[in-house]
Amino acid sequence: MSGINFEASSQSQATGMIESSGPVGGNHLRATVPLFRKPQPKWTGHVRICKQKGLQVSLDDGYNWKKYGQKDILRAKHPRSYYRCSRSSAEGCKAMKHVQQSDEERSMFIVTYQGKHTCLRDAHLVAV
Repeated sequence: MSGINFEASSQSQATGMIESSGPVGGNHLRATVPLFRKPQPKWTGHVRICKQKGLQVSLDDGYNWKKYGQKDILRAKHPRSYYRCSRSSAEGCKAMKHVQQSDEERSMFIVTYQGKHTCLRDAHLVAV
C-alpha cells in the first residue's frame, strides 16, 4: 500500500456542513459556500425629468436610498449609480436600484429596481 491518502467527504443536509476525514486523522467539519444566490425580482422603469427654469422633477419614489457605488459602463456616455434602501442595515431590507442617464435623451433616466422592500414604508416618510 502506498503512502497516499485520499480525503473522503460527505455532506450533512441538516447542518449544511461537510464532514471529512483527512490524511491527518480524525473527523472535522467545515462550512460550505453556497454556489448561487436566490434570484430577486427585477424590473426597469424610465423616468423623465424636466429641467426648465426652476423646475425639476426628481427621481423620488417615496423611499430613502443610500448610494453605495458608481461605475463607468462600456460604450455608455454616462456612469451608472448604485443605491440600496437606507433601512438595509437597520431592518435588513434587500431592495436595491441602479440609475443611469439615457445616452439618446438627456432628460430620460433608466431606473432598475431589484428586490422588494421589506422595511416599513412609514419609516421613510418625512413629516413636513
